[in-house]
Amino acid sequence: VPCKFKITGNIVSYELPNGYNTSYDLTIDPVLVFSTYSGSTSDNFGYSATYDSKGNAYAAGSVFGIGYPVTTGAYQMSYVGGTTITFTGGGTYPGDDIGITKYNSTGTQRLYSTYLGGFGQDLPHSLIANNSDELYILGTTDATNYPVTANAFDTTYNGGNDPGVFDGIAAHYKRGSDIVISR
Repeated sequence: VPCKFKITGNIVSYELPNGYNTSYDLTIDPVLVFSTYSGSTSDNFGYSATYDSKGNAYAAGSVFGIGYPVTTGAYQMSYVGGTTITFTGGGTYPGDDIGITKYNSTGTQRLYSTYLGGFGQDLPHSLIANNSDELYILGTTDATNYPVTANAFDTTYNGGNDPGVFDGIAAHYKRGSDIVISR
C-alpha cells in the first residue's frame, strides 16, 4: 500500500494516497532512508542532528584531529583542536573541534562539511535549521579563540572555573567553559 509520512508542526503522521482495503490489517513499517559513515580518518563522536525544509540532514559532533572530510570552500578547513587535558589520577583527553556536515535528503551526497572551533575543547549540543534553512549550532567551548564575529553580542571568552574532578563532559573543561551560538 503506498504510504507517505508527513510532519505537521511536531507531529509525525502518514497518509495513504490511494486509500486501502479496511477489511485487512494495516501495518506501517518505517524505512531506513539513509545511513552513512562520515568518512573521517580521525576519531569523532556524533552529538546532534537536524533537517531542513528540503529534507537535507545536518550532523554535528566532536572531531579529535585532522582528517575530517571538509569540503572546498568550507568555513574552517583545518583542525585547530589543540590542548590535551590530563586528568588527576591519570588519563588524557585530546582537544577537539566541532565537525558539521550537511547531506542531501537521500544521504547520497555530502553538500558541505567543516570544522568549527578554537584551540581547546569544542562540543556541539543542539542543531536547528530556521525557515530559511540556515543552520544554528549551540555548543560549549573552553577555547579563548573560538571564531566569533566582530559585532557579536559577546566577543570575549568568559570561562569560569575548573569544574573539578567528576565523571561527565564538564570534567573536560579544565579552564571553565562558555556557551557558544553560531549561525
